[in-house]
Amino acid sequence: MKRIASLALVLAVGVAIGCVGPADGTPAAAEEPPAADKPKPPAEEGKDVPPALAELMNERSKLHKRQTGALLTIQAKSEKAPEFVPAVEIGWSIDYDGPRHPFAILAPSLSIPAADQTVLHFWYVGAFGRPVPVKIAAGVSEGIPPPKGKESYAISVGGKPATGDPIVTSWRELSRFARRAFRPGEAVLFQLEHVPTDRGNGYEWVIGPPPHRQVSEGPAWTLDAWTGQLWSQPVVLTAIPSSPPR
Repeated sequence: MKRIASLALVLAVGVAIGCVGPADGTPAAAEEPPAADKPKPPAEEGKDVPPALAELMNERSKLHKRQTGALLTIQAKSEKAPEFVPAVEIGWSIDYDGPRHPFAILAPSLSIPAADQTVLHFWYVGAFGRPVPVKIAAGVSEGIPPPKGKESYAISVGGKPATGDPIVTSWRELSRFARRAFRPGEAVLFQLEHVPTDRGNGYEWVIGPPPHRQVSEGPAWTLDAWTGQLWSQPVVLTAIPSSPPR
């Protein structure tokens, strides 16, 4: 009986030790921080994006890739300054890892120099829950387009990405193209397409002496600019209240 009692006591002590911590000396797992302190998983970051736009965003992200050394990236923001119409600003940069040095390219723009070569695409969720596509293309002027100057091109310096003036529009202008007003906080998906075909050829312009100051063609110049098709990554912005389109 004494032997049985002693064995029972040993087992009880072993069970008690096992409840305190691992028997092999491994430290107990640390407590997880509260959910609010942990970084959000990727799936949660886009939870405010409507499913239809999230699906489209994933699909159109496949277009954002390097083409013969060039990669277009945008930085989009929506802001409302006092006494100004709510604006959308699309900053851009083009990284290049190819053999052209220096790297030159027609700058993305919605102005005449980039006519038929730059398009700003955007989508909103329509009445039936599907994305509705809209686009704004760089405009063209009637008659012969004005000659391009070197200022129409972006040139990388020291291997840094080429960049230039951002593309700026307004929610009022976007509403005009979409033929509807955007609701405050409504999600809109943006993507920039740039298809430069200009190689950067032109002439220096010589201005004669006063009083007539006649302008004539001077020496020819060329930048051997990059040509091809580039797509930026898609970016979602939330609309800022604006007046209905006129």
